[in-house]
Amino acid sequence: MRRRDFLILAGGAAAAWPHLGWAQQGKVYKVGLLIGGFPTTRPVDAFVDEMRRLGYVEGQNLAIELRAAESMAERVPMLAAQLVALQPDVIIARSTPTALALKHATTSIPIVFVIVTDPVGTGLIRSLAHPGGNITGVTDWAAELGAKHVEMITETVPNASRMAVLWNPRNPANTIILRDIEKALTQRGLATIPVSATSPDDLPAALEQAAAGNADALIVASDTVASANRQKIIEFLAQKRMPGIFPVPSQARDGALIAYGVDDAESYRHAARLVARILEGKNPAELPAEEPDRFELVINLRTAKALGLTIPPSLLASADEVIE
Repeated sequence: MRRRDFLILAGGAAAAWPHLGWAQQGKVYKVGLLIGGFPTTRPVDAFVDEMRRLGYVEGQNLAIELRAAESMAERVPMLAAQLVALQPDVIIARSTPTALALKHATTSIPIVFVIVTDPVGTGLIRSLAHPGGNITGVTDWAAELGAKHVEMITETVPNASRMAVLWNPRNPANTIILRDIEKALTQRGLATIPVSATSPDDLPAALEQAAAGNADALIVASDTVASANRQKIIEFLAQKRMPGIFPVPSQARDGALIAYGVDDAESYRHAARLVARILEGKNPAELPAEEPDRFELVINLRTAKALGLTIPPSLLASADEVIE
């Protein structure tokens, strides 16, 4: 199995891909990638593979410059400035905070966002159909997604009365996610316990707050802090025997009970197609931002057994993957 090894430089701020040597024929395109959390191989591999399929081969006519903030939000503006100073042909921004930082750092270099919840509501673009400016990208949220998370976890925990929601108030997208989830919980007559974490250091207290509030389950909002520290959250839930639903399908493979959302790798493949069109001369202002066309449901029955839960047959039947 091919996996790239990350070379972490400058205190974890920068990462580079190993190259087999340049075979320069014409222009070498430079693509920046800004990640708020830690770099993970699978989604970036998907991006590189899709770029290769489109004719842009790393080590030949494609160079990738990566910067990762490692869940330290205060580093994002500095890393955005570093990438802009390199004058790449395109920069990919993973998450709403990184995309906003890049928007403030440049109005000329094309930006393609990925894993962004509401690019219009957060001010990244004017509209999905006509982004305007120098930004377009791929969203990871649909209006019904929060309601689906609530529906799935309440089906699994039918006697629940209180649900905790882990969110990051510094992430503008999380305000929208919390609103959607809280609305869905209220419609079902359930109480919402918002617990916030703006950094990894905040997580223990936030999780303990959920437990102290007698939450029957935890709904995790899509955010860099939660994603980078998913294993800690999963271990806490196992210790407290508390069910949880997560926003990234792969997180159920890490031990989460249920995960429902957009596959990161597929989002990066969509981003690669937008990047390729920009490299071919298209104006990002005229490239419609893409909404997810598919959500994946992964259920971990090992976790369900450890929690003493029975997953409803109807939910199991709708799963894309069941971990036995």
